[in-house]
Amino acid sequence: MDTSVAGKAGYTLRALPGDAVRQVMWGGYMLRDGLIVPRDGVGRGTGFVSRSTRGLMTAAWLLSAVEPILRSHHAPGPGDSKADRGLPQRDDPLDRVIDVWAAGEASASLGLAAARVLDELELPERRKDDLAPLANVLGPACTLWNTGHGANMMREAASLMGASGTAEGGLRLAGRTWIDAELEATGEGSESVERRRLSAAMTDEGFLAQFAGWIREMREIASRRPGTGACTLATAMELWLWTLSHVRKAADADGGTLYHDSRPGVTFPLADALCWLLASRCQILDVNELEARGREHPALAEALPGVLKFFTDLCHAQAARGAGEVGRISAELVFGYRRHPAWDAEGCASCYQAEDLEALEEWIPGLASSARSYAEVIEADGSHRPKAGPCARFDGLDAFTRMRTRLDRCLTGARLARERAAAALRGMIAG
Repeated sequence: MDTSVAGKAGYTLRALPGDAVRQVMWGGYMLRDGLIVPRDGVGRGTGFVSRSTRGLMTAAWLLSAVEPILRSHHAPGPGDSKADRGLPQRDDPLDRVIDVWAAGEASASLGLAAARVLDELELPERRKDDLAPLANVLGPACTLWNTGHGANMMREAASLMGASGTAEGGLRLAGRTWIDAELEATGEGSESVERRRLSAAMTDEGFLAQFAGWIREMREIASRRPGTGACTLATAMELWLWTLSHVRKAADADGGTLYHDSRPGVTFPLADALCWLLASRCQILDVNELEARGREHPALAEALPGVLKFFTDLCHAQAARGAGEVGRISAELVFGYRRHPAWDAEGCASCYQAEDLEALEEWIPGLASSARSYAEVIEADGSHRPKAGPCARFDGLDAFTRMRTRLDRCLTGARLARERAAAALRGMIAG
């Protein structure tokens, strides 16, 4: 398969040495014969990397699955009976390949960012106070997200292999790595232990101050490179930070403390949401590194503009996916512990009474009918719309609803980025 093509979206994706892009983006690590190897002067060797940052193998498996998937779906020649089953003829599999590739890139970026921090902690001359909060967050986050979400994406990779009807050897390989990813996810220790570690570390004041700085960092990147999804990510980070602050002070409908060790239904989802943010941030920073240093690598210099466009769109797609997860989790935590109003005296206190509306109708024609379409109205006979209770109110949560709406708007362009990346893959396969 010739991978040196120009897609209709304007990419130029060329065949590159397997480790060329990752050497630049990982900032000191490379792939050699399928293994993650630190370059000279970094770390204490692969044993330390494997011991300290679990989940890197799943990241490597995800990235290594992309090429076999593309080969298995390579456009067949004329007269081939499999022509109607090839990837170029269908958009849905292309979207799924983008998800696999983007998840692999984000996993690798997160895993190797954690590895670099842990490497620096090993150096005696470095002050460890500043690095320790970061290491305490990145370590469990890498383990949780890379192995948990990575195993799910390996399942996607295996299903894409099987759906093509070709490359049975690739299907067997994807199946084995899917099983291996599941084993890494379960064999590295209880996920609840990692979530507990992360939920404790992410409230460290030093880390939270650093996190606020990261939001400003993403805004600055967005001003220079809006296509990376950095703006989307920054808004999602603000929403997560607001939600964390809120649940640490708020109580549930019965007056119980929300953020507490004995309440994993609150702490664990926030830890999971943070993992999505960390992975996407590391991926965006690596694409920035690719832009800054890509031309120094002889295998990337000529193809850099096209490669950079493709990886930028992968970042945007991944940032949107992560922002969606953060928005969902935050909304569930902020609203989910408030009691829904019922059709009782307290719940109906905010409802309109039909006789009041009728009295106002002569002054404001059409008020009664319009109010019935958007507000809760109690009719003269006590009846009301058939639903569980009056609509929930947002008292005291205006800031959250504004941020949530802003996050939805920040998803603008994310699907276009996915389509551009998918078009590049379609052109690559057709070539």
